[in-house]
Amino acid sequence: MPQTVCVLDGRSLSVADVVRVARDPDVQVRVDPLARGALLASRR
Repeated sequence: MPQTVCVLDGRSLSVADVVRVARDPDVQVRVDPLARGALLASRR
């Protein structure tokens, strides 16, 4: 069974993940809380 969630963590995104998200409307994309914190901190 394919994964239905793609978690963006700032380290492990692959081309295959991008293709899966683009092609499968059932895949949910989430942002890892630590990655979100790092993103927000970088914008300060």
